[in-house]
Amino acid sequence: KMPVSTETSAGQASLQNLLHISKIPYSEFLRKSLGTVDFCFDDDVALGLVFACFNTDSEKMGYDSGRYLSEWALKNLPNGEVNLGLVDGSTYDRYYPNLRGFLQALDDTDLQWNEVASTDAVLREEQEKVVQMLQDNPDINVIWGGSNTTTELAIAAVTELGWEDRVAVFGILDLSREKANMLLDPTSPLQSIIDQSGVEIGYRAVQTAIDILRNDEPSQAYHYYSYPVAHRLLVQSDKDEVRQLLTEADSIRGRSEDPALGNRE
Repeated sequence: KMPVSTETSAGQASLQNLLHISKIPYSEFLRKSLGTVDFCFDDDVALGLVFACFNTDSEKMGYDSGRYLSEWALKNLPNGEVNLGLVDGSTYDRYYPNLRGFLQALDDTDLQWNEVASTDAVLREEQEKVVQMLQDNPDINVIWGGSNTTTELAIAAVTELGWEDRVAVFGILDLSREKANMLLDPTSPLQSIIDQSGVEIGYRAVQTAIDILRNDEPSQAYHYYSYPVAHRLLVQSDKDEVRQLLTEADSIRGRSEDPALGNRE
């Protein structure tokens, strides 16, 4: 049995395609596997399980986001000074490494920055907290989001106030068509995202599960192992790369919707 961590739901498209190619019925996959989980077990919990964790480096993601923010600010802000508002999501332990890496990157540069305010908003219905933070601190010129949801909250709050021309948004945010269009739009407040390579994580996790189920790989090799997956920094100036990634995503979506793949139920 093999629980496989994907850290994202982006592997769903890969799952259907891979199971079809491997001639493994979806019902058999569910029956034989323990499904996916949102975290990696520690060694004690993982005893007796075949387990492979596919994950990105959270601290490095935060660091790369902070490093690009610094480069952007030195070029685009008066005197390169950042008055920072944080929607970091660090009330959840899993997001704290993102924040730690981000703050370290700011400290490693010549950037002049001040943490003006922060909010504990982490849920979609808490957008008003971010709006209130901005209204109470109109000198904020940059917001950083430490997770998918908190970055979306930051974008929504800036848009609600109509402050797209005065507050820039950076954060950890998986690429989607909507977010890609924001990056392609020079009037959008979104300046950069860190994409967690969800499609690759999903593909590799499902392929590993299939290899085990088909006995193509010895299960002992996957007793407990973490496989690093590279994340991607995408910024407004990377228009060609963003378009290319959108083309790849559309290709994957097209395969997952192919009638020839049959019904998963």
